[in-house]
Amino acid sequence: MKLSANRILILLFILLAGTASVGFTTISKLANGDPILTALIEKFTRFQKANPQEKVYIQTDKPFYLPGDTIWYKAYVLDATDLTPSTISSYLNVVVSAAGQYGIKTQKIKLTAGTGQGQLALPKDLKTGNYTLQGYTNWGRNFAPEFSYSRTFTVYNPEEKETTATNTSTPTITFYPEGGYLVNELESKVGFKITDMHGNGTALSGKIVDSNNRQIATFTSNENGIGNFEFIPKKGRTYKSIVYTSDGKTIEATLPTPLNEGLVMQVDNSDESVCSVSVKRSNNASNTTDKVHLLLESRGELYLSASAEFKRSSAIILNLPKTEVPEGVAKLTLFNQEGKPEIERLIYINKKQRLSIEVTPKQKTYTSRQPVTVDIQVKDQHGNPVQANLSVAVTDQKALPAPDETILSGLYLSSEINGLIEKPAAYFSAQGDVNVAAVDNLLLTQGWRRFTWKQITETVNFAPKLYPQEKQHLFYATIVDASGKPIPDAVAMLVFTGPGFISAAGADEKGNISMLLPDAEKSGGIIYNILKDDKPVVGAKLAVAHTTDPSLTITQAGTNYLTIAAAYTQKANEWHRIQQAFYGDLPKPEVPAKPTFTANFSKPTVSYNMSEYIQFKSLTELINETLDPVSLRTDKDGTEILLYNRDTGKRFPNSPLFLVDGYPTFDNKTILNIPMSSIRKLEVYNTVQDLKLFGHVQLVGVMALYTKPNSYNAARLVQNAFPFEGIYTSREFYQPTADMAKPNKPVFRPNPYWQASVKTDSNGRASITFNTLDDLSDFRIIVEGISMTGTPGVGEATYTVRANEL
Repeated sequence: MKLSANRILILLFILLAGTASVGFTTISKLANGDPILTALIEKFTRFQKANPQEKVYIQTDKPFYLPGDTIWYKAYVLDATDLTPSTISSYLNVVVSAAGQYGIKTQKIKLTAGTGQGQLALPKDLKTGNYTLQGYTNWGRNFAPEFSYSRTFTVYNPEEKETTATNTSTPTITFYPEGGYLVNELESKVGFKITDMHGNGTALSGKIVDSNNRQIATFTSNENGIGNFEFIPKKGRTYKSIVYTSDGKTIEATLPTPLNEGLVMQVDNSDESVCSVSVKRSNNASNTTDKVHLLLESRGELYLSASAEFKRSSAIILNLPKTEVPEGVAKLTLFNQEGKPEIERLIYINKKQRLSIEVTPKQKTYTSRQPVTVDIQVKDQHGNPVQANLSVAVTDQKALPAPDETILSGLYLSSEINGLIEKPAAYFSAQGDVNVAAVDNLLLTQGWRRFTWKQITETVNFAPKLYPQEKQHLFYATIVDASGKPIPDAVAMLVFTGPGFISAAGADEKGNISMLLPDAEKSGGIIYNILKDDKPVVGAKLAVAHTTDPSLTITQAGTNYLTIAAAYTQKANEWHRIQQAFYGDLPKPEVPAKPTFTANFSKPTVSYNMSEYIQFKSLTELINETLDPVSLRTDKDGTEILLYNRDTGKRFPNSPLFLVDGYPTFDNKTILNIPMSSIRKLEVYNTVQDLKLFGHVQLVGVMALYTKPNSYNAARLVQNAFPFEGIYTSREFYQPTADMAKPNKPVFRPNPYWQASVKTDSNGRASITFNTLDDLSDFRIIVEGISMTGTPGVGEATYTVRANEL
C-alpha cells in the first residue's frame, strides 16, 4: 500500500457559524496532531501489508448454454490496488457448480502476465437452471468465500418437460438506512430493495406511514427493485411501508427502530470533483460525541482522511476532493472520538478511467460463408493509443442476450460489494459511462466485501496464512497418524498417476510437506506411502491442504431463463439436427487410456518369466529361495520387500515402489498375497541408470509385476490415494473450415467466433478475421480487456448476415 503526502489529504476543520470550513494539510502534520487517526492509518497499513488482495474476472463466450455445450473463457487475475497483472498467483482454479453441488466441472489453468484461458465441457445430463462459474487462486482461499469471483449462467435442457412457473410469492422489502441506522430528529436517506422469491428485483411503488397512520414519504423502485427516500423520524413513533403489487395486493414491512441518540451521515456524490459529506449528531445531553474521524479507502489504499470537532455545532460538512481517488467503489468510514467505527457508506468514484475500444467490421452486411474482418482501435481516456490484452466474443443477437457482466462492471463494481447484483453491466452504457445515480442506489443496499474495520482495529498479530501464494505448481499436505496427529520429520513417497510423476518429500517439525510439480495437463490420482525412520508408518495418512474449497451461494433459477431459452434452443437444436443429418453424430470425446508407468521407461535391470518358477507356491517362497536382487525383512510391523542396490551391493533402506499392471502401490502385504498362478512376469529396477526416469523412487528401487489376463484386479491396489488436478492447456476455438468447403452441407452456430487472446500493437490496433456461417441473423461483437497499466474497457459492434442474392 502506498501512503504518501501527496496521496492522502488530511482535512482539518475550523468551526464557523455552526458549520465547518475545510482546509488541507499533509500526512506528516496529522501524525503529530491526531494520535487516534494516526493509529488507525498505521493499523490499516499493517492489515493491507499482511493481506494483499487480488481481483479475478472471467469473460465467457456467451451467457446461455445447453447440456453438452462448451464454456470458452478468458480469466484475468489482477492486483486489486492498480489492476495490473497479479504477482501473487500464477495459477487459477475454475469451477462450475450448481446449488448444493460443488465442482460439476473443475479446471486449473496457468496464468501468464495475469491472464489465462480454457474451456469447460458441460455434462450432457445437466438440468435446466442457473449455475455458477467461480474463479479463485490458492491465496484467495485464505479469505471469505465472497472474495472469490463468481458469475451466474443459465443452462436449458430441451429434453425436460417444459413447465411455465408462476411467481405467486409475496415480494419482500428490506430497508437500508444510510450509514446503518436511523436517529430520531435527524433527517436520513433510506435505501430499499424489493425482491421476489428468487431474489430478483421487482419494480413497485409504495408509501411510508407512521404509527398514527400519517403518510411520511412515497417511493418507487427501479426495475431492479432498488430505490431510496428521505424522512425525519420522530421520537415515540414507529414506521412501516405499504407496497402495492400489480395484482392489487398490499404488503407491509416495518422500518428499523430509530435510535434516540447517535450520528447520521449523508453523502452527496453527484458532483464530478467533490463528494459532500454531512455528519449530524443528536442534541441529547447524553450524547458525548464531540469529535469524529473519517477515512476514505479505495482498492486497498487510503486516499482521504479527516478529523473534526463538533464543539457547539450539531453538524459538520465535509467536501472531499476526488482528484486522487481511482475509479470504482470507495468506502467512507466514520469513527468516533475513541477510534471505533460508527458509520460506513459506499460511494462510486467516476473518473472515466476506462479504455475506448472502437470495433469496426469492414462491412455492416455479409452473406453466408463470407470472411469478416474486424478492426480494433484501443485508446485511453485521453485519446492516446495503448497496448491492451483483449478477448472477442461474437454471438447471434436473436438467439442470445447481451452479457450481464463485463470487465468494467466486474472490476469496478461487482468485485467490491457483497450480494447478487442483477445485470451489473447495465450500470455502464455501451460507451462505458456509468450511471452514477443508479449505482449510488445500489451501493445503499449492498454490503462491502473487502474487509471490516473490526478486523483491523481488534487484531494485534495477523495469523500466518493457511494457503500460500502459488507462484509455482506446488503440492501441500500434512502427514498425520491414524488419530489425525501430525507426524514430524516423516517422509512421503508419492506417485502422480496422471502425468506419471514420482517424487518424495520430507516433513518439517509440524508434519507439513511441499513439493514442486510439473505443469502436466493429465489429471489422475496421488498414491503414497509414509515412512518414519526408514520404516513404513501403519495407518499414516496425508491430510491435503486444498480439500476445502470456498463455499458457494448459488442463485436458484427463476423463470426469466424460459424467455431466453426459446430463441436459443431453437437455434441450437436446429444446428444439432442439421449436424446429425449431414455429418452424422457429433464426435465423441476421446477417453484417455489408463496410466501406466513402464511404457516409456528403460528396460529393467533384470526380468523373470514366471512360467519358469511354477514350483513356488507363493511370492514369499520365491523371494527367499531364488530372487537374488530381492529380499525380505520381518519385524513387529510385518514383512516388507527390499531390493538390493546393484551399484553398491547393499540393500535399499525401504520398500520399493510396486507396479502391478501399471498400477502403483507401496503395500507390501498386498503384493506378497498375489497368487503365484496370477503372475506372468516380474521385473526389477535397481541401478541408478535403470531408475533415472523414476525420480526420487531411485532411492528405494522399483519392482514391477504383470499378471495374466483376467486373473487379478490390479485397480483395487489403490488405497492411500486422492485426486490430482493437472494444469489445463487451452484448445483453439473450433472454426468449421473444412465443413465450409462443402456447399451442400449447412453450418450453424449461435456463437460463430471466440478468441481469448488479441493484443493491440503500439498504435493500439489489432485485426481479426473469421467466416460467417449459414445463420441469417444479426450478430453482436463484444471486445473487452485491459491495458498494460490496468485500465479496463469494453467495445461493441454489430453486423448482419443476409441470404445470398440469386
